[in-house]
Amino acid sequence: MKTKINKILLIDDSEPINFIHRYILDELGCVDEIITKENGEEAIDYLISLVNLKTQLPKFIFIDINMPRMNAWEFITEYRKIDSQLRLQSFVFLLTSSIDPTDLEKARGIVEINEVRDKPFNEMVIQEIIEKYR
Repeated sequence: MKTKINKILLIDDSEPINFIHRYILDELGCVDEIITKENGEEAIDYLISLVNLKTQLPKFIFIDINMPRMNAWEFITEYRKIDSQLRLQSFVFLLTSSIDPTDLEKARGIVEINEVRDKPFNEMVIQEIIEKYR
């Protein structure tokens, strides 16, 4: 893949899902750095550390809806506290295995969420996202 993404942040409490997503990203060779966090709280702490270090935020953030300690909805509330100009560096993708229409409707009403995708994602999904959001 010719276009490499600086960083991708994977937020999911499922070790097998994180493994699958890492494997796909590694196989595509599309990212310089893959960061994995197991809940929204760890992810927010990581993002704030990048802001404090004046380091670029991940280009793509993939987050599962349901996780312990801080779910996707709570993550978004905290994510909004990061300077809006810095947030423009990132695209947020909500990953779900849920077929609950309430979740999809809620996500559509949140401007910080660029898309909702099924999990696990596959190579085609990543290629589409890179093409659309690079």
